[in-house]
Amino acid sequence: MSENLAILQGLTHNPLARSWFEQVLSYLRVHVSDTDEEFTVVDTGNGIEVMPGFFPPQRRKLLYGLFDPGDWYAKQFVVTVNSQNVRNYASFFEDEEVGAEELFRIMSFLAPILLKATLEMPAMRNRALIAMLGLDTMWHQCLLDPQGNETQPCTVQLVGSSWEILPGYHGTPQRKKVLTAEKLLEFQRRVHKAEDEDTLSGWFALLDWYRKWLASVSAPAAVAV
Repeated sequence: MSENLAILQGLTHNPLARSWFEQVLSYLRVHVSDTDEEFTVVDTGNGIEVMPGFFPPQRRKLLYGLFDPGDWYAKQFVVTVNSQNVRNYASFFEDEEVGAEELFRIMSFLAPILLKATLEMPAMRNRALIAMLGLDTMWHQCLLDPQGNETQPCTVQLVGSSWEILPGYHGTPQRKKVLTAEKLLEFQRRVHKAEDEDTLSGWFALLDWYRKWLASVSAPAAVAV
């Protein structure tokens, strides 16, 4: 058994980590770049399992696969980390509870990884789909620490058929997303709910909810250079 697999499987026996997983995921693919390992993390309903390799979930196709967000998520959403990231993540759950500072540490670690995984999904490079869903193609983003200071300022933009994430604020965005650890956790929980239900109505309900959530984290964006 590899060190990374041992660490991830060990987390499934940690009550705090297990509770955390159950709130935000039912299925996840993890790729460890420096060892080229891939793991599948699954909430079985009786606990969390971590398996080496990729095991697609058993699910029915929606609209014969023509519009199937659950399938996109299951097959295209891959969280890429390295071995040090795995060790760092495990260390977050050494305490007996997740307070405000610990939640910020967890979400500041996860935010760039989840953003990158989302933007690397082929569905997110489909301009027709992006336009149909009314998604932004350029925005500024930051994460507030518990004291209200901006961290991780970046510019996200779609250039051609590829997404770029640039440190700092550049250009004229469609909006500025001012995120907090609590808002990010709220978002992950809501995505998890849609993923768990995996119905067409559930995914469209997520889109309606996302628009309201997006308005709650949006702030006026200044032109940057």
